[in-house]
Amino acid sequence: MANLMGRKLLIPVCVFLLLLVVTLTIWSNSRTSLATNDKQRFNLKVEHLQHQIQSRFYAYEQVLMGGLGFLKALMRLVVKNGVFI
Repeated sequence: MANLMGRKLLIPVCVFLLLLVVTLTIWSNSRTSLATNDKQRFNLKVEHLQHQIQSRFYAYEQVLMGGLGFLKALMRLVVKNGVFI
């Protein structure tokens, strides 16, 4: 009688263990995949921000170069006309 009960429980226990292993494997793979996706998304955002910062610094550089050119031209005009400020 006890042997018959053991055989009846053997298949459900094996199925349970098999499904548990499959579930843990899928969970582990999805967790790894999500971590990889998060890293890629973070790196894309960092690259985008770096590009925006570089663009702004380039614009600032252009403004400063324009101001420097204006001052140099102003100094030449002042010297040519003999007017000193």
